[in-house]
Amino acid sequence: MNDYDNSVDGVDQMVTDAVTQANVTTLANGPAVATDQAYFAHTQAHGVLFANMVGDQQRQSAAGLAAALTSAARIFGLADK
Repeated sequence: MNDYDNSVDGVDQMVTDAVTQANVTTLANGPAVATDQAYFAHTQAHGVLFANMVGDQQRQSAAGLAAALTSAARIFGLADK
């Protein structure tokens, strides 16, 4: 009989320790995974926010260019009357 087989039912103590440690590790990973998901959601929300801001700037730039061209055409008398 070896030093590790001390249980009554014949299951090696190292096996039960490994299973217990694996279960504890799985339970201990829960808060870390939740925090990671929260950071990911926060980062994704910021990405969407910045993409919307860039789109808004592009639309405002196009509107400003159209207004400038229309004003210049009116100044030079090129606009339809």
